[in-house]
Formats: sequence, C-alpha cells, structure tokens
Amino acid sequence: MIDADLLDKPISTNKYTIYDIDSLPKLYLGFIMKNKFDEARTHIKSKYKPQYISHFTKSSKLEPVYMYGIEINPKTEYSSLLNVINEKMYLQNFVDYQKFKQTYRMLLSEYNLSCHNCYGYLSDGIYPIDVDHLTTISKKSFSSEIKSGLQKLLKSNKMPWYFKLANFKLFVLGKSSAYEDTYHIDN
Repeated sequence: MIDADLLDKPISTNKYTIYDIDSLPKLYLGFIMKNKFDEARTHIKSKYKPQYISHFTKSSKLEPVYMYGIEINPKTEYSSLLNVINEKMYLQNFVDYQKFKQTYRMLLSEYNLSCHNCYGYLSDGIYPIDVDHLTTISKKSFSSEIKSGLQKLLKSNKMPWYFKLANFKLFVLGKSSAYEDTYHIDN
C-alpha cells in the first residue's frame, strides 16, 4: 500500500527528460505530477512506451511542469494545428488570459476540437485538448482504451481503487514565450 505521507514529498526530477525545443510541438497524453504520491500510484503499461517529461511554462517566470504519459502521433490533418499552436499561440501570452483562452478555443473549434473540460491547464507552452478527442486526433485508434475510461492503459496493482483513479489529459506541448526571452538573453 502507498503511504499517504508521499503527498508531502517532492518528485524525483532526475528521471524526467526535456524535449529539445526544435522537436516541439508534441502531442502528449498523461498527467501532471505534483508529488511522490502521484509518481507511486500511477503506472502506464510498458507497451505504450510511457515517458517522464519535464516541460516549461511561464507564469511570472519560466517554470518546469513534470508530466508522465505517452507521446501521441497525430493524424496528418492535425499536424498543421499543432504547428500553429507551437508557432503562434505563445505570442498570445502577451494579452490577457481571457483573450488568450478565447483565441485558443476558437482555433480548436476550426478543427472541431475543444478544451471545455481542461481549459484550466491552458498556459504558455501547455495547450490542453479534451481527452475525448483522442481517437479523432491520434493516428492510433484508442477506442478500446477510451471505452475503459483509459484504465486499459494502466498497469494493475493492489492499491485501493480511489488511489488508482487516473485523470488523463491530452496536451499539446509547445514553445513558451520565455524560450524567446531566454534565447535573446543568451545571445
């Protein structure tokens, strides 16, 4: 059984890797990890090739966000959306959040996508899409996984069901406006 004291312990950052900025955007299905408890309770089956990723977002400064999940290969028709998000949406960070959210939602609607259930995760560099669009946007069919509430992705373990509740999110990981700030400072 997992010790609830793990809620107060920080994650082990040494196992997280960072995407090269030139490889962005990435479509990623997973969770944001906040503590050792999150790391201990949720494990994706190895056949899905799970990864621990550190990605960066900017609130007042560039900050890491730690994620665990799987990289999704988008269908060709959604590659242009990912590129627009990666190249243009970070520029929206310089307007107020409501306008940023509205612009992002309008962009998704052009592709018949939405972020109604996950807009709270929208930030500079992290762009959520409702997970029910996974089968629409992914080259691989995840229909049986979706039918299982995505529980089919997870390894079984002996924890109580309430510890294993997985709240998968679908994210486009893109550039943060802080990357530009950092680039200009370094050069």
